[in-house]
Amino acid sequence: MKKTKYILCWGLAFSEERDMKRLGNYAKDGWFLEKLTPFGYRLKRGKPQQIEYSLDYQNNPDQEYFLFFKETGWFHVCSIGEEIHIFQAPSGTKPIYSDQSTKIEKYAREQRQIAKVAFPALLLTLFCFFLKGSGLPSLVPKILGQISSVLIIPSFIALVFSGLPCLAYTFKIRKLKKDSI
Repeated sequence: MKKTKYILCWGLAFSEERDMKRLGNYAKDGWFLEKLTPFGYRLKRGKPQQIEYSLDYQNNPDQEYFLFFKETGWFHVCSIGEEIHIFQAPSGTKPIYSDQSTKIEKYAREQRQIAKVAFPALLLTLFCFFLKGSGLPSLVPKILGQISSVLIIPSFIALVFSGLPCLAYTFKIRKLKKDSI
């Protein structure tokens, strides 16, 4: 029998709640989150349990951060870098974020962080498109046109992988604010 299994992540910015619920359902069948992989989750085989998973964003957390969660019943499972952390707790444990204002803070903090990449990527992509499609060869030196040809693909990729999550967090924040009214 297999001892590990890989499942896809639909993008934490887009389907955090769905993915955490899905991981909880896998735990009922005896598959537990072991670590995050570039495009998903690696699960390990164990004894079926009723547990919940929750995600938090905290840049460069200290021991006090993890101790706080442990004292409230949430145990650290794994992290992506020094910013995204997944916790687990027995079903029925009080959620990490139980009110709208703390959820809004969580997503706003992550939105600000990812916007540091998304906004420059947007500007660079637009600038490269402008240089490529300007049709003004006499005004644009040839070297700038060549540089924009090289930069347009990586800048567009950076824009997609940062801009779409940034938009997802924006919509989550708006929905939470609307629901709290």
